[in-house]
Amino acid sequence: MCELHPVIPATLYNSCALIGPTGGVIGVQHKLHIPVEEKHYFYYGNSLEVFQTELGNIGIMICFDAGFPEVARVLSLQRSRDHHFGASGVQKGENL
Repeated sequence: MCELHPVIPATLYNSCALIGPTGGVIGVQHKLHIPVEEKHYFYYGNSLEVFQTELGNIGIMICFDAGFPEVARVLSLQRSRDHHFGASGVQKGENL
C-alpha cells in the first residue's frame, strides 16, 4: 500500500499494514531498501518494527528488503516470532 509522508508533500512510502482479527490496523512497516526504479516515487523507511499480536510478535519485510540478511537479523533480535514477506511486481512487457 502507499502511505503519504507526514512532512514532505507529494511523497509516498511503500508500506505494508498488519491488520488484526477485528479489522483494525496493528501497525505499518515502511519499505527500507528502495531499488533504483522505485526511487522516483517512493521514500525509504527508517526503522524496523515488531508488532505484538495474539499469535506472537510479527515482523514485516517488504519486497527488496528481504534481499538484505540484516533485516531478518534485526527483526529476530527484536524478538519477532515470525517474519512476514510481502512483494508485488510486474515483468517488463507484462500487462496489468
